[in-house]
Amino acid sequence: MEFGEMFRVIRKQKRISLQEIVGEEISYSALATFERGECMLSFENLTTLLRKLNLSLDEFYCLCSSEIIETEYEIFSKKASTYFYTRDLKQLTLLSEQQLEKYKNTNTLFYKCNAIICKVIGSLLDNKSINVSEDDKTFILDYLWNIEVWTKYELSVLNYSLPIIPIASLKNFINEIWKSLPSDFLTDKLHSYKFNLINSILSLMIEENLYKESQQWIDKIKLRLHGSQDFFSMTYLYMLELMLNKQLNPTKELNEDFDQLKRVLKKMGAENYANHYEIEWNTIITSE
Repeated sequence: MEFGEMFRVIRKQKRISLQEIVGEEISYSALATFERGECMLSFENLTTLLRKLNLSLDEFYCLCSSEIIETEYEIFSKKASTYFYTRDLKQLTLLSEQQLEKYKNTNTLFYKCNAIICKVIGSLLDNKSINVSEDDKTFILDYLWNIEVWTKYELSVLNYSLPIIPIASLKNFINEIWKSLPSDFLTDKLHSYKFNLINSILSLMIEENLYKESQQWIDKIKLRLHGSQDFFSMTYLYMLELMLNKQLNPTKELNEDFDQLKRVLKKMGAENYANHYEIEWNTIITSE
């Protein structure tokens, strides 16, 4: 949906007429043309009109971007995930080719990133038939390094691309994302997504034997989460710490600690979380 079309939907929803909106800054005909998606408005005029709808620029942009970008990405992401979990390499390859063709026709980086994402997750299924080239890796890294504002899409690109990003770069990205987190980040979906991505990078750092840095990050996150009632975040952090302890003390029996965690979760009525962590824990303790 175009900006003008979204503006019209919101205006009508609020039962505000065109006559009530127009003024010295914009004429009736100009506003009608904007609402039909036939022209754009200056930044100053748009913000003035949004104030008349009691709508912030940020909120309006989020509404528009969710219609223009997020919906298309969600469709792509759903397809990619489905093909990955059903191990349908043929459809995953076709999806990558379709996204690449759109990139060639539009020169929109969104499609090139999507095409590479398909290759990355496809290579996890079969790295012989699906190859992520060095050019692909360089493209993704260049794209991510040029990000100044981390939206959910850019975070998703990073999340999908974790297997191909050098650990040195991941250490820089975790710093960048951490700096963008407000103190109350768990109350916002986007910032919660950032936090989950930080945890994913941390697990990779532990796997790469970066124990000292991983412990420093865990301590830093603990301090930020002090007093938090978000048991999902706290228990996931606890899982990371158990994972780190498993690496540092491979002969130490840690099952007792995890059993205590499960009991706490079940007592809180979080049976599903307890089952989820049990699966992850079994993966950890059986790994070599």
